[in-house]
Parts: sequence; structure tokens; C-alpha cells
Amino acid sequence: LVANDDGVQAAGIDALVEGLYGLPNTLVNVVAPKANQSGTGGATTPPPYIVSGEAATTLSGRPATRVLSTDPADPDGSGSPADAVIFALGTQLLSPDVLLSGINEGQNYTNIGRIFSGTVGAARAGRSRGVPAIASSQGIVAGVATDFPTGVSATLDLLEEWRLGRTVNTTKSVLNINIPTCV
Repeated sequence: LVANDDGVQAAGIDALVEGLYGLPNTLVNVVAPKANQSGTGGATTPPPYIVSGEAATTLSGRPATRVLSTDPADPDGSGSPADAVIFALGTQLLSPDVLLSGINEGQNYTNIGRIFSGTVGAARAGRSRGVPAIASSQGIVAGVATDFPTGVSATLDLLEEWRLGRTVNTTKSVLNINIPTCV
């Protein structure tokens, strides 16, 4: 399962999805907010508002589901990153081996970043429902193109380490990787 907080049409999720499609024996399901939801942490749509999904595509045209919310407080009627994960696991009945949340455009390595990051919030929503999760964020540098290819490589390397049992991923932890964009 791939989610993020930058929205279903974000460049980072697109880069990660394309990398995953290059792996053998890998089924990719993309479920993400309709629009950018950076900074929402683990927030979810409160009752009586409704979360729903509709068919969409990534920037490269891969099938995806964009998650919507009827909560008037949500920008552009978009569900949150945690809403997307809960929707995928509940309404869509997905049962993924792992949740990859990202690649977020912007680092999430401080205590504030980990608390308010929708990327980390989506990963935590999956982990709290029994799905091992990796949150992946790509650092940004003013005036420099975000280096998503390096982020994809680092994330897929970590995924392989996870598959081989070489990472710590307990029922109470989320792997959080931050990849620099270097000049």
C-alpha cells in the first residue's frame, strides 16, 4: 500500500510508485489524499462527516484512489493521509504486507516534523492497524530540484532490508527515513 500527505498527484508518490512497479512480484495499491494535506499529522475526519474514495491516477497514469472528505474544514474536500490509510484498510479491504508513506517533499526528522507530518501520520495509522510501515521523506533545498530518484533508491533499499528481516520494525514502531537532496 502506498500513501502520502502531498496528494495522489504529487511528484514524490509518483516516483515511488514507478520504482515499485519495477520490482518483481510486487502488487501496488495507491490510496492517497485528493489534495496536499501536509502538516495534518494523524488527524482523521470526525463524525458525522464522511470519507470516500474515487478512481484517480498518479502523475504517470498508474491506477490510484483519491480520498475525499465531506468535512468543510478539509481543504479542497480532501481526506487526510490517515483517512486514506484507514479507508484502504477498511472500506477497500486491502491487506498489504507493508505500507510505504511517501515520498514526502520535505524532510520529517525533528520532533515537530514527526508529530505534524501527514506522511508519518499515515504510516502510524497503518502501524496501529497491524501493518508494518515505512515513512519516506526527501529533503528540500531552496533553488535545487528535489532529488526523488535518490529517495526512491533509498526507500526501495530499506524495503528490501525489511523484506529480509534486517530492520527493526516492531508492533509499536514506524520506520522513518529522510533522504537528503544534495547540491
